[in-house]
Amino acid sequence: MKSQYVGRILEGFCRVYGDLKAEGMLDDTDLRDPVKNNLHSWLQYALMRAGESVGLRSVPEVKMRFSTPLDPRKEFKTNKANRSFSRVDVAFHKSCSIIGIGEVNTINDANVYLSTSRYVNAGMKSSTFTLMDRDVLLHTISEYNLDFVILVVTLPKTVLKVPYSSIWKKVEPERTHELEDKKIEEAARPGWKEFKEVIQKRGVDCGLIVINEEGPSPS
Repeated sequence: MKSQYVGRILEGFCRVYGDLKAEGMLDDTDLRDPVKNNLHSWLQYALMRAGESVGLRSVPEVKMRFSTPLDPRKEFKTNKANRSFSRVDVAFHKSCSIIGIGEVNTINDANVYLSTSRYVNAGMKSSTFTLMDRDVLLHTISEYNLDFVILVVTLPKTVLKVPYSSIWKKVEPERTHELEDKKIEEAARPGWKEFKEVIQKRGVDCGLIVINEEGPSPS
């Protein structure tokens, strides 16, 4: 299902991000150290501004409750606690209804496109990983009649060490050599593109923005 909003929100986000860099509010060092300048908050702001520019009320940190809780014991055979809601980075409203959501991921969350089941199948102890955001988002899609999802992820080209690389190698053993040789931008981009396709196959339009030192790149 093609949404009338996705392309316009992607364009609006890129425009606001460019303005923030031009004003000196953001720079490329923030991509490598997102905590020092609250990068996640600025990216939320850019996403909200982009939503407002196309006529959607855009609200941060919205709690979306599930009529059927996500049960990790049943879904992934792991003893994580049930999830009865999802807190999304941005919820886009039209006529008092949420029609789309946006999620922002900085470098420390570059691997959340992976499924919880990948960790379980790799034989990792449940204490070493969380219920992955990918699965919470997919459950949210199943619970709500959404028009679209926007994914934003920062994958700086200059970062050589992949965060949590030892975990990635266990979870994605078929890519061990690739993860050792490639920078984070090259290593993670295919996984995010695959996640976008999974969302689209569920009948929800999805836009993906990958941000590196060259700026935001809509996909």
